[in-house]
Amino acid sequence: MMTDGEIINRVPIAEQFQPQKKIRGNFNQRGCAAPAPTGKSVGSGAASLVRPAGDGHAVCKIYQVQPVIDPAVQNYCSRPYPGHPRGCPNFGKKEGCPPAAPRFDRVFDLSRPVFAVVSDFDLSGHVERLKAAHPAWTERQLRCSLYWQGTVKKALKAAVAEFLRGHPGYAATSCPESMGVNVAETLLSAGLKLEWPPLYLVRLVALCAARPNRDDQR
Repeated sequence: MMTDGEIINRVPIAEQFQPQKKIRGNFNQRGCAAPAPTGKSVGSGAASLVRPAGDGHAVCKIYQVQPVIDPAVQNYCSRPYPGHPRGCPNFGKKEGCPPAAPRFDRVFDLSRPVFAVVSDFDLSGHVERLKAAHPAWTERQLRCSLYWQGTVKKALKAAVAEFLRGHPGYAATSCPESMGVNVAETLLSAGLKLEWPPLYLVRLVALCAARPNRDDQR
């Protein structure tokens, strides 16, 4: 059983800072292979496989959380953002997206422990490294998600897969907001805060929970 805050994976950002392929869906993107764990360190009462550092790596940890269900967050996908005045183009069109997406508490058994898999990435350190390599770039170019998002998602996907291998009967969603989960409030139950928009630290989150036992539903 994993302990809260255990680091289970990290994936390095490519040194060339080449843009990732356009991301379609939750995890269809390119990324560097995760290095093998090189020992253990102990901090904050939790076993860890690698030390988190501002070295261009995405670091994944596991936390037990209390999901905060708020169907109103499903409407966030329809809010405008740069380049998309009508919100996410998948809203109301893609399977698994709002408003047709099922609610988290109607798919998973909340009477059993729920875990957040959190992929942390030092955005400020990444920006400083890019700035040194490309001093003429604008702030928007330096923060462009094409240069880091694919690899950070790859780390999250690998961490989720590892978690599920050790937790039979559990399943995961990499887009809990689409299922009506207020992720910011949910992470607060584990003492974590989200920056929005992220300036220093990017956090990508997946939730893992148990499927209801069919025998219990009869």
